[in-house]
Amino acid sequence: MASIDELRLKIAAGNNSLSAFSLYNEKIYYYNEIFPTSGLNWFEKPMDFNTNPLYGKINLKKQIIFPRTSRMRSIGKDVKVFDFVATAFEDLQNYIRRHTDAQWLTKEGKIAECAPKKGYVDIQKYFTFQSEAHYYVFVNNHLKNMAKRGKQVKNMSDFMNLFTEYSKISLGVSPFTNISVFKSSLLSPLSTGLCVEISDEPYDDDAIKHRFINHPNFSFYKIAARKHGFMIDRNVPWRLVADVNSFKMREYMRIVIEGNMMDVLEKGILQEAKHKLEEKMPKMPSLADIADMDKEQISESTWNYKDMEDIKNKALTDVEKAKEDLIQAQSLHWAYDYFHNSIDPVKNSDGEPDCNGKKCKSRVTLLSRFFDLYYYLPAETEISSIRERFFQYYQSYILQDPTFISNEPGCYKEIDRENILLENYYSRYDENFWFKVYLELRMSETNKPLNIKERNKHLSKIIKTKNFHRHNETDSLPNFQERKLDFLAAMQYIENMASDKFIKESNIYISNEVQTYIDLAIVLQSTYYGLL
Repeated sequence: MASIDELRLKIAAGNNSLSAFSLYNEKIYYYNEIFPTSGLNWFEKPMDFNTNPLYGKINLKKQIIFPRTSRMRSIGKDVKVFDFVATAFEDLQNYIRRHTDAQWLTKEGKIAECAPKKGYVDIQKYFTFQSEAHYYVFVNNHLKNMAKRGKQVKNMSDFMNLFTEYSKISLGVSPFTNISVFKSSLLSPLSTGLCVEISDEPYDDDAIKHRFINHPNFSFYKIAARKHGFMIDRNVPWRLVADVNSFKMREYMRIVIEGNMMDVLEKGILQEAKHKLEEKMPKMPSLADIADMDKEQISESTWNYKDMEDIKNKALTDVEKAKEDLIQAQSLHWAYDYFHNSIDPVKNSDGEPDCNGKKCKSRVTLLSRFFDLYYYLPAETEISSIRERFFQYYQSYILQDPTFISNEPGCYKEIDRENILLENYYSRYDENFWFKVYLELRMSETNKPLNIKERNKHLSKIIKTKNFHRHNETDSLPNFQERKLDFLAAMQYIENMASDKFIKESNIYISNEVQTYIDLAIVLQSTYYGLL
């Protein structure tokens, strides 16, 4: 039998071309020998999306969330991530570059290059692909089988009724709603906006991963990533995952959020100062104008430097005051924490950083604030998405197959399928109808189909929730905010029913107390390796 040392020399060989049995054994080898996690401290543990597949896909309330692309920016050609992740990554790049220049690191390899290769993937493309796949299977398989049994699609209602039948068969295997697609393994962690990859190697080749891990720069890379608020993906070691629990990453969040808000305020203040200058300062005379003026006229037409200086100083004072007011106004959205390597520590009364030993006090964004700003609840758009999808489905279907054969005895007749106009479609199928459809779809997806009695009972509660601020049909519609809250509450009722045990028991986002120990461990490890 080979020794442990001999085994460690063996290059991992797992890839998708192997048999199931061989692949299983190779994965065991990779997890146990190449990238083990047993016995590791908190800070040393990598991110494992096999055990935490919902990281960045659910919030603190365990609701499925979608990333706001408006909060992203580029860090390379066609590579986008959340703005604060981009800032943290750029600092990591500079950190690695300094150590490479100082000859701490080998200059060859992906780590030394630290070039972004992949970032956010467009989730809408995946939603569209999955929707088109379901349409194809439904029309070309299910409807044709139903036609053989005498079930014809005569109109929109027939089409949707048959899709409901199809959903009970198929959706438990293949997700249909955007929420279910996003939650599934169809969408990689890149869909969260929290990940950057510094290599574009294939994910299934363990030999490539092994060589990456065996590189002399890897030990440095693990610590450097942690110092900047990143975790390493155990299964894709060149993938950096923003640790939204870490103080450092939440400091980056706060700096970027405040910076963006401050830019808007400063721009407004300076624009106002510009207008005042334009009012105060006469237009600079041309040479021709000066030639026709006497000395007194020239003096009256030149710039008033005193006014210009006063307006400039006031603008600068207003900017500083606006910054102070902004910090105060945002105080509910951040907390004070002492941690190592703060890049924007709080100043004490002497104007010096408020530090306790090597730990400095800084303001970090609360996780609740992060989720509110950088994600949105898909419940806001799911009903309208489903409604539009079915209309497009039906229009495509009648264009592809506009007629059906009458199945009346002794009558062979080709009849046109109903072509419904969009405005008639909206009026015929109201919001309550779509809540019923959505309820049935979500329960089919989670393999919790309802019988008619159960469906009607829950639907009654959902509609009451949706109309909470509208007590009877004669009442005027509630204001927009009330209606939105009622709508989201009704959607959450459905999601609570559809939510599986894994979501309910997930504990992804850790407490500040635990993070304090992680922060200390990172510093101790950095000191041990002599890193700057």
